[in-house]
Amino acid sequence: MLIVQCIGGFTQSEGTWNGVLQLKERLLSELDEYSGLAARVRFDPWSANWQQIARQMHLLRNYYTRERFVIVACAYSWGAGNGLKRFAAALDRYGLEIEVAILADGVFHSWLPRSLWFLEFRGLCGLSRIRLPSNVRAMHGFYQRVGRPWGLKPEGNGKCLSWTQLRLPHVEVDDSHEWHDQCAQSVRAAVRLAVGAARNVPDEAPRTAALESRLAPPKE
Repeated sequence: MLIVQCIGGFTQSEGTWNGVLQLKERLLSELDEYSGLAARVRFDPWSANWQQIARQMHLLRNYYTRERFVIVACAYSWGAGNGLKRFAAALDRYGLEIEVAILADGVFHSWLPRSLWFLEFRGLCGLSRIRLPSNVRAMHGFYQRVGRPWGLKPEGNGKCLSWTQLRLPHVEVDDSHEWHDQCAQSVRAAVRLAVGAARNVPDEAPRTAALESRLAPPKE
């Protein structure tokens, strides 16, 4: 099973069209030949309840016990600097890993009290680095130097697969075709790893007429 978690930046939600929601639509299209039981794409804002989201994935893994479970994260701005970090930390409680994260100008955002405002200021000025939890196995990163805030190369034990500069302001990085293309490429590789053939569905999936029709041999 593949789960792709898209994480929005500051001010982004499902109630406002943005580049991360556009990316979600692209990834749904990329995975259209696969069953929705086997390949799932979701969007959440950076400030979502990551404890509950991670637990849901833990429960899914426990339900579909025979499936290889692969998680990919695509995160923009505070979605990388805060949401992704908290998501990965919550997953780690259940022994779950993020196979690859694709970051778009990830900006540090502190989880500490507002009284420590200087940490926030350093992040907005591009002076603080994101430290990714150890269960983020690999990452691709995109960054810009056109205007602040801007992201610095994250620290962590995961492998950095690429670190690419874009000539765009921060507010347009989530719309960039370079980021979208890399997310799509990573998701295509991950779905082959997690699901295999497009006809594959989890063995434990509830059997319905629609599912049996999908699994039936093609008509001569």
